[in-house]
Amino acid sequence: MRISAAVDLSQESLRALRWALDLRDRLRDRDQPVDLRVISIASPTWYSTDRSQKVTDDLSVRSRWTREIRDAIEDVGDVDDVPIDLDEGSPARLLARACPPSHTDWLVAGSSRHGFLSRLLQGSTAHRIARQAPCNVALVHPDHHRLLPGHSFAVGVDFYPGSEAAMMAAARLTDLTDGSLHLIHALTDEPTSSLSAGLINYLSPTDITHLSASARASLEALIHEVRRRYDLPIYTTAVHTGLPYEVLRDYCHAAHIDSMALGRVPRTKASEVILGSTTRALVRSMPTTLLLAAFHDH
Repeated sequence: MRISAAVDLSQESLRALRWALDLRDRLRDRDQPVDLRVISIASPTWYSTDRSQKVTDDLSVRSRWTREIRDAIEDVGDVDDVPIDLDEGSPARLLARACPPSHTDWLVAGSSRHGFLSRLLQGSTAHRIARQAPCNVALVHPDHHRLLPGHSFAVGVDFYPGSEAAMMAAARLTDLTDGSLHLIHALTDEPTSSLSAGLINYLSPTDITHLSASARASLEALIHEVRRRYDLPIYTTAVHTGLPYEVLRDYCHAAHIDSMALGRVPRTKASEVILGSTTRALVRSMPTTLLLAAFHDH
C-alpha cells in the first residue's frame, strides 16, 4: 500500500501524519508491503520575487525547509525512513497531481474544522482535495487522529458503485485494526414532486416499512460479501429515515464512530455545486475522520 501524507507544519497536518503512521504500522504488523511519504507544498508567501523561479529551486531554502519539516515530524513518530517531497503552488492541485491512483492508495490530510463562513471566505484545501484527488482520501479529524486496534468504521451506503468501493476500503482497514464495521443506509422520506403530473408524492408508512426491509436485506447481503474476504468479528447494519447528511452526521455522534467512509466519484467543481453532495456537506461539518473512496469506472 502506498500512502502520502500532506504536511504543512500545522497541528492538524501533524495529527493526520500520526493517522498515516498508524496505518503504516498496522500494515507492517501484518507483514504487508507499505510505502509512506510526506508531501509538503509551499504556501504563497514562499514565492520568490522572480515568479519564473520556484523557491524550491533554491538549495538553501530547500534544505532549511526540509529540516523544519523533519524536525516537526520527528515528534510525531518513527519517521526515519519517511522521504519528504517538496513543491510550491496550489496545495490541492499539486497534491492531486502528485497522487495518481496508480501510485497512491491513500492521500492523508488534516482538517481544521473551520465553520461555513471561514470556508466561504478563505476556501478549504481539504474540500478541494476531496473533490480533485484521484485516489482514496483520508481527511483526519483532530479528535480522531489515531488508527488503533478496536477502531470503529461506519460506511454510508446508497447501493451505488461508489459506496461499494467505500465499503471495501473500510473493510480492509477494519480487518487491519481488528475493529468494527457498521453499514448505514439513509432512506429519504421527504416528499418529492412529480413534474409530469404536478403532484407531490409522499411515502406512506407501508412504503417506508417495505423499503426499509428491502434495504436491510441488501445491507446484509453486502456484509456477507465483505465477510467472504475479511474476518470481521463485529459488524452491524442499520437503516434510518431522513436526509442522508443528517442521518450520517447524527449516527457518527450517537455511535461514537472513529471514521466514516463514503464513496466519491471525482468530478468538477461546477457539477458538484449543481448536483449537491452528501459528501460535500460532511466534509464541511467533519463529524469525524472521513474516508473518501474514489471509484473509477474503467
